[in-house]
Amino acid sequence: MRDSIFISYSHLDKKFLDEFQTMLAPMQRNDAIRAWADTRIKAGAKWQDEISQAMAKAKAAVMLVSPEFLASDFIAKHELPPLLKAAEEDGLTVFWVCISPCLYKQTEIGDYQAFHPPTDPLGKMSKIKRGDVWMRLCEALKEVESIGPSDDDNVIEPDLRKTAQDLIVVILQQSDAATLRLADRFDLDKGQIVECRRRVAEKTLNTPLEELFEIGLEEQQGLDREGANVISRLVQATLPFLNASEDAEADALAIRKAHATVPNTLHELHASHKTFAELIMAKANRRPTTYLRPRNPNEFPGSDACLPYPPEGGRDPDGLQFKKDFTEELAQKLEPLIDNQFKDKFTQYLRGRFTDPNNPLANDALIYWINDGLRRDANRRKRQYLPARCDFSYYFLVETPLGLDKASRAAQDAILLDLTARFPDIAFLRLAPPDSLLLELRPYSQLIDLLCT
Repeated sequence: MRDSIFISYSHLDKKFLDEFQTMLAPMQRNDAIRAWADTRIKAGAKWQDEISQAMAKAKAAVMLVSPEFLASDFIAKHELPPLLKAAEEDGLTVFWVCISPCLYKQTEIGDYQAFHPPTDPLGKMSKIKRGDVWMRLCEALKEVESIGPSDDDNVIEPDLRKTAQDLIVVILQQSDAATLRLADRFDLDKGQIVECRRRVAEKTLNTPLEELFEIGLEEQQGLDREGANVISRLVQATLPFLNASEDAEADALAIRKAHATVPNTLHELHASHKTFAELIMAKANRRPTTYLRPRNPNEFPGSDACLPYPPEGGRDPDGLQFKKDFTEELAQKLEPLIDNQFKDKFTQYLRGRFTDPNNPLANDALIYWINDGLRRDANRRKRQYLPARCDFSYYFLVETPLGLDKASRAAQDAILLDLTARFPDIAFLRLAPPDSLLLELRPYSQLIDLLCT
């Protein structure tokens, strides 16, 4: 059974191995991750046999790639072939980071997405900045460990239904009145309130979508604002776990797996509307949707997890001018080079939302503190849903107009991929070209009426 992490490196790069293992130590101590490097081989042991056995047990491989790594005959003959074969045939996940400039494109490693952009080698970074990469790598490895073994590309979530039930129970704890009204509506035995919440959660997950909307709208009547909001949140917690199209399931799985392996990825959705994009992200994060009631009753809802979203206060309180400028500049960008002024606009927006905008910071430090703010905020939002195992990711949507030419699209993608390297905790999503969504969106007209905020 593959249940550990294999670390492949050149002994001339041991400084970087030591840094990585130091960052990994707390997870190793808590058995959250089982990682193996040849530093564990004891004197007198058959070292080549131990390396082969460790590779055979590996669920993921971390490769610290440098000229010395690529020049090693032992790595080229005895480590890379079995690891890359396992990646192709047995589901092993490859994480590689570039330590220093090298000819990785001339090897099979170049066929795999780097965990961190190879144009920014770790050897050129400060130790603090490298620590940020090591930390993200450890978190990604932990996610791979938690996904569990798989015989194919479909990751099986054994406790997905329990996660949904736990989410609903957490929400129902905010209003006994809403719990009891739903129990009456579902004709359930109330009993003790704790058991009543569990019964309501189970029944909710067995209720068809349109019927659930109708029940929610009817039962909100007569409740105070808190109770009505609980009904709205309950429906939103249920949506990601109801049956969805194969495309939505595939998009959510791809996002979740990429988050666990290579976060610097631009995802192309089959969906062409922001309402469906939020549903897909909620499925990927295993969290409730976070739809907001649109100001225009003729619009379908979006989410506060989608960036850009209005910051509190400021000269552009609605965020509308920023979004207009950002979208127009993205659409007009034709040359393949990344425009630093364009990237800085997005960076300054995030700075105003996730850091103290009055704190003067150099660019590298600013990126670090924005990412730190993003993670802190995401962790705060995840804690709302304990004890359910949820994740939370902000995301940015890019529309794909009909007739968008290849050159313009390639230029857009280059900009977005560069932003993913800056802000790896933000999911960058490209919507499919618009199509006829009237029938698919119709049930969500009732969702709008359910939304309290």
